[in-house]
Amino acid sequence: MVFRQVSANDSYLVKRCIGLPGVRLTIKKGIIKINNKEINENETVIKKYKVSHRDSVEIIKLRDNILSSAKVEKLDGLFQFDAETSLKKIRKFTSNKNLSFIVNQVNHGRANIDIIIPRKNQTINLDSNSVAKYKKILLKYENGNYVLKHNMIFLNNKQVTKHVFKYDYYFMMGDNRSHSIDSRVFGLIPENNLIGVAKPLHIF
Repeated sequence: MVFRQVSANDSYLVKRCIGLPGVRLTIKKGIIKINNKEINENETVIKKYKVSHRDSVEIIKLRDNILSSAKVEKLDGLFQFDAETSLKKIRKFTSNKNLSFIVNQVNHGRANIDIIIPRKNQTINLDSNSVAKYKKILLKYENGNYVLKHNMIFLNNKQVTKHVFKYDYYFMMGDNRSHSIDSRVFGLIPENNLIGVAKPLHIF
């Protein structure tokens, strides 16, 4: 999806839209679920994994024999790689040899997410929990006169306890999961900022 992050003066961004208005989106340890159902990732998505084992010799064997074609980084004594095919090879290798390797997806400090993506005309109660989740879009897109005080929303010095969303919102995520700057950083994108669908260009 092609969109602008904030205003018409911003440059265009291209990210994958993984969350539509009205759905519940959760991201925990790199696993994405829509309405509690894990989504099937596109083959272009890049993830990173780290591998650990109590025997460093076995780690070196694994690196040399299985991960030779993948991009491997040394991180805090662990090996980190970003090839999904290598993950399948590792699991097959470890099951055949009965080796207890630990393979975890790298999340690079990204916070877990659990949010219902707002839809137009949806009403929410503004308490400390909902304000914490939606304050970016409330202040940036919904009402420029809103003021945030003590994690609550105020308008003309009066606390606002309910809000009706003006726009449909979307959650954008880059395919380079570990390094992408996307809705996990800048928040949800309103419908007015959408430009169109990006399509690959094939040159012959």
